Amino acid sequence: MFPIEVNGISDTPWANYESLNQIIKNCENTDDCPPEEVKAVIEDIIARMHNEGMVKESREFIQTLLNMSSESVILDYLLAVNKDISKYASALDTITEEQNEGDEQGEEELFYNAMGLSTVCAEEYPFLNITALVDDNSQGWSASTQLAVNGMFHMGFDAASCKAWDVASANDIETQAVTSDLPVLILNGLQDPQTPAAWGTLVAKNMPNAQSVTNPQGGHGQLFSGLSCFDTMAANFLANPNKTLETSCVSDIAELSYEASDQEESANFTFKGDDSSADTVYMNGVIGSDTLKVMQKLFSDYPQVKTIVMQNVPGSMDDEINLLASTELRNHGINTHIPADGMVASGGTDMFLAGVKRTVEAGARLGVHSWSDGSGTAALDYPRDHQEHVKYLDYYRVMGIPADFYWYTLEAASAENIHWMTTQEITQYGILAE
Repeated sequence: MFPIEVNGISDTPWANYESLNQIIKNCENTDDCPPEEVKAVIEDIIARMHNEGMVKESREFIQTLLNMSSESVILDYLLAVNKDISKYASALDTITEEQNEGDEQGEEELFYNAMGLSTVCAEEYPFLNITALVDDNSQGWSASTQLAVNGMFHMGFDAASCKAWDVASANDIETQAVTSDLPVLILNGLQDPQTPAAWGTLVAKNMPNAQSVTNPQGGHGQLFSGLSCFDTMAANFLANPNKTLETSCVSDIAELSYEASDQEESANFTFKGDDSSADTVYMNGVIGSDTLKVMQKLFSDYPQVKTIVMQNVPGSMDDEINLLASTELRNHGINTHIPADGMVASGGTDMFLAGVKRTVEAGARLGVHSWSDGSGTAALDYPRDHQEHVKYLDYYRVMGIPADFYWYTLEAASAENIHWMTTQEITQYGILAE
């Protein structure tokens, strides 16, 4: 939520303090992460940067923290910069290279910046410092931190940019809160570094019939994020806007913590509407070391299951288990399907290919890439008859997928990137099977 009674330029520091505070709260939820020490490290890094005349750089450091505020690697980043403040950018580059999924969004981002400037410069720039917020939200942060944060602007949307962009001012109604008795559903993300959840609460104050729900792990946007909990609530609200929503599924979402990334939760399988008699289950998450056992129990407990809808399966943490689990899926005659808003990649794509019938809706993303052995040796560095290749070629042969597809995946993108298959490529390699 972005309340129009909040100023999108001069209130950026308020939002940034809110996100910094949330980083400390996330640390409180994490074992072996003393919140006061983490806060002191952040403040010390900023102070040291200022002593070296790196005020601008300190703002880039803070923005990096905000951007990764919901990711466990934030602790690794802090350790690297605390050791050497000159690495405030290079440490980020290293982490980005390790996590990059290869999404090409350059043109879209350029378009968004133009749209954003046109909106913000018309609706916010003419009304700087006019806000419904009661203070600057900087309580408890050091003077050097405040010096840095108070000079920050979201995505460069600042007074200088607006002066150059030169668009006409909107009507001053843009400073007045929206009030309404209509039923409204407000969905917030507690980890949102752009429009903090507190802003949703501010909007709800002027809407007596609003229902406000916050995802403790949510970022910037809850709908279409792959969480059936929020999709279901939205659908129920639209069906009956005046009825109080059942929000118990939100309490099942754990508070965010910075536990080690290798403890990422493995894929889960759920029935729509908890109807365990259905013949379709929905899969979300990374394929892990326990996925084979989970899948075996699923097929044993619910033998009527015929289709797995793969909503968000970005890869696997255990390739050996992935091939075994995928073979188990084929042996049970299971169909696989990717919905229009679905995303399947890497090891997830291998599992999708195990489906007896394989279908993909328009808009779904299916990603492939090469692999490396962890020592810096890439797949194509091995001879073509090497056993590391053979195990995948044997798997694809069993699944009825041509060997050419395997070699194509190794060339389509490096191990650090993802190539999203085109419709033509999906057809060319026989990915679908009706």
